[in-house]
Amino acid sequence: MLGVLYPLIFDYLYDERISVGPPYYNTIFAPLTFLAAIFLVFSVGSLWQRTSKLLNFKSFLSMSILFAAAASICISYIYQEYQWWFIGGIFSGFLILIRYFFLIADSFMKKNYFNKSSATAHIGFGVLILATALNASLSYEKIINIKPGEIYKDSDYEFYLIDFENYLPT
Repeated sequence: MLGVLYPLIFDYLYDERISVGPPYYNTIFAPLTFLAAIFLVFSVGSLWQRTSKLLNFKSFLSMSILFAAAASICISYIYQEYQWWFIGGIFSGFLILIRYFFLIADSFMKKNYFNKSSATAHIGFGVLILATALNASLSYEKIINIKPGEIYKDSDYEFYLIDFENYLPT
């Protein structure tokens, strides 16, 4: 919603048009997503009506944080990517996934109830964060401008623009 409304408000206030792209989303949505992921992970094991220690070294939460940090460091090193939003995305995604892995494993061992629908949705959110961070970091976009009849050669591909006519299937 912010990505849609911001350009409209900017256009209204300054009478200029802007395009919203990855830098905007990385600046605005990455911190909000990381914050949501951290609240989600802390809320999983919280006892809403009692006091409890948030961090105990032997707790599943602490182990989740340590494993997610280790995974973030390893993946950042493997891909040689050290931007804050990439590391934060990898950390947040793995934090959710590892936390729910511990929750599910613990519930099976102790035969405790856990909300399967909530776990499925939150695991999906963790996978989404990981996929978004990896896609934003490992993919690239190249904008080229060619006219009909021109050729653009890349190291792997050759593009030849024939015509702009619409061809409808018969």
